[in-house]
Amino acid sequence: MAVHAPERPTVVEHTAPNPVLHRVGPAALLVLVVYGILAAFGPDGVGYLSTDTGGKVATLEAMGERGDWDPDIGYWAEDFDPDGSLHPQWFTARIDDRWVNVTTLPMLLAGKPLYDLGGYRLALLLPMLGSLAAAFGARALARRLAESTSSTADRAGWLAFWLVALASPLLVYALDFWEHAPGVALVVWATVALVDVGRTGRWPLALVAGLGFGLAATMRTEAFVFAFALTAAFCISQLPRLGRAVTAGLGVTTGFGATFAANAALERVVIGDAIRAERATGTAAAGAGDLGLRIDEAFMTGLGIDPSGDAASIVSGVVILAAVALLARPSKQQPDEDHDARPVIVAAVLLGAVYLARFTSGTGFVPGLVPSTPVAAVAIVWGWRVRAARTWLAGLALAVPLVWLFQYTGGAAPQWAGRYLLPAGTLLIAIAAVELARRPAFVRGIAIGAALAITAFGALWTHERTTGFDGIMDELANRPEPVLVFQPAFLAREGGPHHVREQWLTAPDADRLDEAGRLLVAADIESFGLVRVADDDAPRIAGFTAAAESAVSSDLFPVRVVTYERTESP
Repeated sequence: MAVHAPERPTVVEHTAPNPVLHRVGPAALLVLVVYGILAAFGPDGVGYLSTDTGGKVATLEAMGERGDWDPDIGYWAEDFDPDGSLHPQWFTARIDDRWVNVTTLPMLLAGKPLYDLGGYRLALLLPMLGSLAAAFGARALARRLAESTSSTADRAGWLAFWLVALASPLLVYALDFWEHAPGVALVVWATVALVDVGRTGRWPLALVAGLGFGLAATMRTEAFVFAFALTAAFCISQLPRLGRAVTAGLGVTTGFGATFAANAALERVVIGDAIRAERATGTAAAGAGDLGLRIDEAFMTGLGIDPSGDAASIVSGVVILAAVALLARPSKQQPDEDHDARPVIVAAVLLGAVYLARFTSGTGFVPGLVPSTPVAAVAIVWGWRVRAARTWLAGLALAVPLVWLFQYTGGAAPQWAGRYLLPAGTLLIAIAAVELARRPAFVRGIAIGAALAITAFGALWTHERTTGFDGIMDELANRPEPVLVFQPAFLAREGGPHHVREQWLTAPDADRLDEAGRLLVAADIESFGLVRVADDDAPRIAGFTAAAESAVSSDLFPVRVVTYERTESP
């Protein structure tokens, strides 16, 4: 008769709550202090993580100078260029007699009092609070998904909180006046509300979820996708309780529609047009176009460790995914000291080698979700083991391909962490925290170390990029030429508040450069500077002749200014 060795008991770690790390008030204060210190070393008003922020800050500056709430950023050359084809803020629309560069109104209106009171750095309190709220949302979600003892759920919850707050892309996005962090927070808390619908059956929580998804959609277009996919996955999971599935779907739809309709009404009052609805419609209409490019950018925003998008970059992401999966491989062996350390050592060496290679190659964007959010790989590979998380993993499995199908193309490389996938990465961290809470402390330590390292790299890059552009734009603003014409359109957007006071134009192609020349002649401008990043010969512009050329001090990339002077005859 076979003799079976007794099964070894599962050992659960019991640790006393840390008075700072495991208390809501002190934890929130500590996170905001860290964010504030990082922001204090950055520029105050010029230089951003993305050119999109430049338009927002220019709008805040214009409203502040006039002392009103009208998002008109103006245009000094509107009499000569009524269509705004040369407007220095790319994507500026003329609505009636106003020039509007607004992608989301709620963030802008909420940020105006802060900007008026304390400038750009104080306005950053909004994205900081967004990242903090997302971290608390991840904590709440992890606690609900743990389905274990209160101590295990608490450990998973706080692990999710600290990972999201200080070791995820949301730390990077807390340092830029962009809508990503608040948008992610709203998606995460809406998901928590749906989880509670499943747990309690209280249908008003579905309405709350819809309000959260809808408010997120007023800021981020990808919120449409996550609202649809996560709600669909939840309703399908509730089909055995058909009444709950139907009421949940109706509640989310009602809340979403009410919020989005209210925002559209606000936009019509303040701006004169429903800009978010137009952006959503335009994004949907562009879906599936340039399929080859979309596939390339899907790989880049999913796995790319650098902006090159080449095979080595993607393979590095695959190695990180495999290494983290190996690191977090479940083991039946308990207690911790009996855990097989060999796979952990292999995983740690692989992670160290890949990240070291990236760090030594120089700072820059890490556009992939997995390399920038390595803990997410735990949920991608092992999250199915968390029974309560399977519905949400299914929702993310639907949402992510849809995001890739509809996301704005052409901007995958110059972004941190596949920014359209930030809600997915944050939800995956919450799920991963449940699994990591069950792993030995040294396994968690390696995973946390990798996440901290890449996040610190992102914070360093944000500092270098923002201060670098701050120097470039300040030097350009102090040029002697009365007008600057920017050939790279993105560069003028980095000027932010400079745009409100300077006479700048953008002319990214030959036709618009000729148009700029005619405008300057008509405006009786005697000289101007052409801002270039190309190293070929300066173009010929009718009515002007190139008189001098100088370089702008920059460690980011070469910037040159060619000074043109007016000729007597074109």
